[in-house]
Amino acid sequence: MWDCYTASFKSGATHTRSKSTLWEYSSVCSRLTWLASAANQFAGQVPTSLGLLEHLVSLNLVENQPRSQSESHELSFLTALTRCRSLERLYRNSCQIKGSIPKRIMSLKYLNWLDLGDYNLNGAIPSTITRTKNLRRLYLGGNQLEQTIPNEICLLRKLGEMDLGNNKLSGTIPSCIGNLTHLQSMLLSCNSLSSAIPSSLWQLQNLLFLNLSFNSLGDSLDANMRTLKMLQSMDLSWNNISGEIPIEGPFANFTATSFLENEALCGKSIFQVPHCKRSCHATNDFSEANILGVGSFGSVFKGILSEGTLVAVKVLNLQLEGAFKSFDAECKVLARVRHRNLVKVISSCSNPELRALVLQYMPNGSLEKWLYSFNYCFSLFQRVSIMEDVALALEYLHHGQAEPVVQCDLKPSNVLWMIRWLLMKKHTDDMFVGELSLRQWVKASIPDKIIEVIDDNLLKSEDGRDAIATQGNLLAKIELGLEGSKEFPEERIDIKDVLVKLHMINLQLL
Repeated sequence: MWDCYTASFKSGATHTRSKSTLWEYSSVCSRLTWLASAANQFAGQVPTSLGLLEHLVSLNLVENQPRSQSESHELSFLTALTRCRSLERLYRNSCQIKGSIPKRIMSLKYLNWLDLGDYNLNGAIPSTITRTKNLRRLYLGGNQLEQTIPNEICLLRKLGEMDLGNNKLSGTIPSCIGNLTHLQSMLLSCNSLSSAIPSSLWQLQNLLFLNLSFNSLGDSLDANMRTLKMLQSMDLSWNNISGEIPIEGPFANFTATSFLENEALCGKSIFQVPHCKRSCHATNDFSEANILGVGSFGSVFKGILSEGTLVAVKVLNLQLEGAFKSFDAECKVLARVRHRNLVKVISSCSNPELRALVLQYMPNGSLEKWLYSFNYCFSLFQRVSIMEDVALALEYLHHGQAEPVVQCDLKPSNVLWMIRWLLMKKHTDDMFVGELSLRQWVKASIPDKIIEVIDDNLLKSEDGRDAIATQGNLLAKIELGLEGSKEFPEERIDIKDVLVKLHMINLQLL
C-alpha cells in the first residue's frame, strides 16, 4: 500500500471508464487521512475496502452517482467505515442510494460532522446515535426516514446544527430538546410531526434558525418564545398552531411569512392574522362572577387564558367621555414602564367594540382590601415598608422615564395615601361632611390631639417598645403626608424628596 495522506479529485470531472481506478487508488493509500471527490460524477459501487483506511479523518463524496449494493439492506460501505476509528467528518449527500442508516456507524466516537442528506435513505434514525457524543453537525434532511425522532438525540450535548427536514418522521418533538443548549439551527420542516411544540424548545437561547413548517403541530404558542433573543429566522407556517403571536423580542422583525396557514393564530395586523379576542373568552364574556373591581373608566375582570394563565382584564367603558383618549394614553405609558412595584401589562386588545388591557393577576387582591380588612392588621413596620414601595413606584413614574408619566386622574384617595394608612380612615367616611375633609381633620389634630386620630393598632407595643416612643415618628409621617396633599399640585412636595424624608424617618424605627 502507498503512504499517501490526502487525495483530492478535481470538481466537475466525469469519470466513467476509470471509475474503479478511483476506488482502487484510494483503497491502497494506507495512511490516507483526507479523501475528497466532491461535485464529480463517479458512478458504481463504493467498495467496502474504504474501511481499511484506519487513519481516515474526513471523507467527502458529495454529489457523485454511486449506486447501492441493495435497495433493502444497510449500506455496507457505511458499515465498513466503522473500522475508521479516527473518522471525524463524513459528507455524502445528493446520492440516490436506498437503504437504512447502519446502527454501527454511530460507534464512531470522534465523528463531529455527519452529512447524509438527500440520500433517499429509509427506516428509522438509530437510537445508537447517542454514541456519537462529539457530533456538532447532523444533516439527515431530504430522505425517506420514518418513525419518531429518538429521545436519545437529546444526549448530543455538543450539537450545533440539526437538519431532519423533508422526511417522513412522525410523533412529537422530543420534550428533552431543551437539553441541546448549543443548538443554533434546527430544521424539522416537511414531516408529519404532531402535538404541541415542547416548552423546553424555548430554552434554546443560542438558537438562530428554526423551521417547523409543513407539519401537524398544534396547541397554543408559548409566551416564552419571546425570550429567544438571538433568533434570526423562524418558520411555523402550515401547521395547526393557535394563540397570540408575540411582538416582543425577535418577533418584532418577523413577517407574515413565518406564520402562514395557521387559522387559529391571532395578533397584530402586520402578521396578516385576525385580531385577538381572547379577553372575552378568558373572562367568560365578562361575567359579573369574575369581576374584581370597578374604576372611574371601567371594570376589571379575572380571566384565564387558553394556556391556563390567570390574568386581570381591565375593560374600559366606551360610553364615558374621554374613554378612548384615556385608553390610548394608558397603553402608551404602560408599554414602556418596567418596575417591580407596578403591575405588569401582558397585552392589549383594541377594536371598535372593545378596549381592554390584559394585566398580571395579583392573587392576594388589592392593597386597599388588605389595609381595611377586619381580619388582618398591618403592623407599623409593615405599613412603613409598603409606604416606601409605593413611593419608589411613584418616583419611577415621575423621574425614571425619558418622558415623565403624568397621573391625570389623581383622586383624594391617591393623594392622601400616606395619611390614610396611618389613620385607617377613608376620605369618604360619614364624618367628613360639609366643609370638613380628612386632610382638614388631621391638620387640626396636630400636634396635641395626634393620638386621637392615629389608628389604635399603631399605639400598641411593638417589639417591646412603648407606643409613646413612636408618636414622634408617626407625627413626622403625617406631616409629610400633609405636605404631599396640599390643595394645589405645584405646592406639593416632590416625590423624590418624599422618598428621602420617608427613608430617614423610617431609620428611626430600627
